[in-house]
Amino acid sequence: MYDNVKMNSVITTDDFSSYRSQKLKKDYLHDFENFNKDDEDSNVKWLHILISNAKAFLLGTFHGLDRINLQSYLNEFCYRFNRRYIPYMMFEKLQNSMLITTPVGYYCADVMG
Repeated sequence: MYDNVKMNSVITTDDFSSYRSQKLKKDYLHDFENFNKDDEDSNVKWLHILISNAKAFLLGTFHGLDRINLQSYLNEFCYRFNRRYIPYMMFEKLQNSMLITTPVGYYCADVMG
């Protein structure tokens, strides 16, 4: 966990009991925020909404998860989420990406054999 967090950072989580039991190193401050769904300014509220949207996307689009391809599914969600306000440019951006990107191979295991 600490490899991706700058020293002396404040780590903010909701007040869930499993987070409280985590022992942080002395170089980090753990701030607990009570989750209130009616608080529009809460970062934790938006985190919960984002996770709910990701779950709905994964289960609704792919009808389940495959551990091998989980990162690809999450990458697709992030791609769409980051472009949710520019749908009118999506085709052009996709076309441009296809033209400038080297093709990537994809291996799919034979499920019938």
